[in-house]
Amino acid sequence: MNGRRIGFTWVAVVLAVICLTLSYAQRPGSNGQGTRVRRPPSPAPVAGASTAPNPQTQTPNLDYSRLIRVWDIRSGGRPGENPYTRPREAGDRMILSSSLTSRPELSKLISAGFTLLQTDSDHLSTDEAAPGVWDFTHADSDFKKAASLGLDWCYFPHFAFPPKWYDERVAYSRIQCLEHGLPVQAFSPWDPRFPAFVSRGYEKLREHFGKRESDYYLTSSPARPMSLYLGIHGDYGETGLLMGARTAVPGQKEEWQKRFGDLHDHLGWWCGDQSARKAFRDAMGAKYGSIDVLNAAWKTNYVKPGEIDYPVSPAGIARRRWLDFVEWYERSATGLADLVCRAAEKQFPDSLKMIPAGFPDENPHGGNDNSLIARIAARHKVDVRSTHGGFKPFAENQATMLGRIASACKFYGVPLWTEPPGKIDAAGEVGRIFTSVSMGSKGFFDWSENVREHREAYYKYGKFLKVEKPVVDVAMLFPSTSHLMRPDEGNPPAFEKGCTDIRDVLNYDILDERMVRDGALDRYRLLVMWEGTVFEAETLSKIRDWVQSGGILAAYDFGKVETVEGDRSWFTELFGYAGKLEPVTSARSIPGAPGSREEVQIDVKSLRSEWARPFGRGWTVYFPARRQLLTSYYEVLRYLTYHLTDLDSTKRDAIAEDDAWDGVYATLFTDKILYYNPTGSPITRTIVLSPAAFSDFQAVKQPEDFTHTIKIEPNGISAIYFGSPPQELLLQCEKFTDLGGLKPVAGLAFNPADGQNHVLVPVGGQISTRFECAVAGRYRVVYRALRKGAAAKAEISMDGKSIRGSTEPGVEGSGVQAETVSAGTVELGKGVHTLTLRPARGEDVRADFVVLTNDPTIAGYSFAVK
Repeated sequence: MNGRRIGFTWVAVVLAVICLTLSYAQRPGSNGQGTRVRRPPSPAPVAGASTAPNPQTQTPNLDYSRLIRVWDIRSGGRPGENPYTRPREAGDRMILSSSLTSRPELSKLISAGFTLLQTDSDHLSTDEAAPGVWDFTHADSDFKKAASLGLDWCYFPHFAFPPKWYDERVAYSRIQCLEHGLPVQAFSPWDPRFPAFVSRGYEKLREHFGKRESDYYLTSSPARPMSLYLGIHGDYGETGLLMGARTAVPGQKEEWQKRFGDLHDHLGWWCGDQSARKAFRDAMGAKYGSIDVLNAAWKTNYVKPGEIDYPVSPAGIARRRWLDFVEWYERSATGLADLVCRAAEKQFPDSLKMIPAGFPDENPHGGNDNSLIARIAARHKVDVRSTHGGFKPFAENQATMLGRIASACKFYGVPLWTEPPGKIDAAGEVGRIFTSVSMGSKGFFDWSENVREHREAYYKYGKFLKVEKPVVDVAMLFPSTSHLMRPDEGNPPAFEKGCTDIRDVLNYDILDERMVRDGALDRYRLLVMWEGTVFEAETLSKIRDWVQSGGILAAYDFGKVETVEGDRSWFTELFGYAGKLEPVTSARSIPGAPGSREEVQIDVKSLRSEWARPFGRGWTVYFPARRQLLTSYYEVLRYLTYHLTDLDSTKRDAIAEDDAWDGVYATLFTDKILYYNPTGSPITRTIVLSPAAFSDFQAVKQPEDFTHTIKIEPNGISAIYFGSPPQELLLQCEKFTDLGGLKPVAGLAFNPADGQNHVLVPVGGQISTRFECAVAGRYRVVYRALRKGAAAKAEISMDGKSIRGSTEPGVEGSGVQAETVSAGTVELGKGVHTLTLRPARGEDVRADFVVLTNDPTIAGYSFAVK
């Protein structure tokens, strides 16, 4: 789409009416995003205005050949409600946030739909430059810059690393590793001084910004509280401890060396300080009550509590002893989020608050317990922002950290944001959009450099960046306990591979043991096991009861499952027949579609009669093969997902939105299916949906058609809508069917950018057109008209009746203005209608175009930034 005019489709209608239909399903190339709506104190100048340039609001260089949408993030909320903190329902706009950059570059971010700009404090210090002296100069400057553009602002404060003067003067417990016995000049999470230090920091933030917020907003609208991205601990303020990234990245490595005089930063057990050791002893004493009970559980012979110490490794000791240590460590590290949330909540109760969830994997040394992060966020009603947006290719990303965090947020009812770890390419940007929508995200953070370089992806696919509710009833069981017993492992390997591969043919959520114990299984029809032979007894009991009540549990031969204490009775009860099954030792493959993987055939007869056994009202399914035949296990899971009624007619089958091994990924929502093609070639698919499957999913809208042919561009996204897609009718004024004798004229600041592209309507004149509406409903009517180079009012009538509603010209944007004026809304039935445009009384007007849309999240239209 670079440098080209938007690919609109001209539709011939009654009496040769020519209008422009920007259909979401048919015209992905015409889409864009834009600014949040705020009313300016006075009409804002538009491109081509004859006013003197203002360096604060200078209009960017616009491409008048390319219309983009200006989104209203207030849509769906009540008047005056903070759009950042209110619950966002399906269909609401996703919130877009970015890092601050230069003023000229910000116009490109804004044109892509970004409304919340972020400033980071020093990650390795605080804003207290000297005792009692707080320096917010940089933050103040950025706050003012955002406010002057009509945008909102977010601050990312950090308090884990005290400033240099504090480190030199105040005695505090420094975080210290077990491996080397060396400290880092940051607070130990177990230092009793740390909570007060954090609380004081947020008090000072509130004193500085809380009383002065309205001073920074230069518009007449009431100021919203600033947003906060809550720094927790570690290299970058994420929820967890140190990971070694600061001394592995060029530039950051040298900065660390200069500040601290060493390069001591690594992934490890950061609990070597005396405050940590005491906290561990106290926690174990509280858990077991007496040294004798502890010795019985740990198989140790401690004489007194003061002797209790950390285990070195899980080898050669009681499992419970090791798990008590690792789980205490993760609870302590992740629990810092609870501490920070309480401090921030007290000072900024009405602000958007997010906590960061990072780290490259599940290695327990990081201290990042991913479902606990979401549980803590739910407790404090804050959002979670995962830094794994675009971290890996889509399927692998869902199978690992992002899928884990998103599933936990979904279960605990926590709004999710995604953020990339750094620079990504154009393909990665498109993948990020699909991923965020598929995960049901509320917000979307991107670095300004990515937005600047890849804003075409936002113009083209930004229409999909809405809050959605994925429909999922398959769950993957994350082997929490077994994984903690392997402390040097990043991700469970069979789990990661299986979940990555299977995403091609089905969607899923990920449940860990905490989520199972908290009742998450009730939402799912099928639970899949990939690995892990050791589980907590309560987890296994919950799974047993769920199967008994009607759930389907699938496993293969990865070993016999037992409790931490070694009890295998659960496995015997649910899979006791496994040892009598004939092992499957080979797989038979058949060629797949061109460009797709080979398909493996399984013995469906054996699956029904031998591998599957009823258990209460549910079933257990055991595939008697080892990990070498994992691809055959995939086919078992595909069968259980889409053909379960063949096994048990009382069950239901999933809606087969994408059950083919074709490299295309699909996500089902309540009103549509979204498809993503990450390959370099276009893909055409014929999708045949089952009416019977839809009857079992009451929350999903019944489609008007059940057979669809969909074309997906290389590295592209497309959608199948179960009803009519959101409609947009673009009526170019020079193409109106009744110009009243007027002639179209050419102009540089009109759309399209060349030829005769608008109509000069004189005082007392009017122009009309007839157009066809294919989808009945309520439509917002917006128009673009200029007078003396500035936005001008006009009167719009529909079928002879004047449209009543907002007539304020312009929508405050921030350098990129909404170039249209809202005339109001109108109910349109299917069929042909007549629209008339007249100038305001006593004025002439240059009429450019009128757009009618039934998408309430569209506030208006502007033009792409060159």
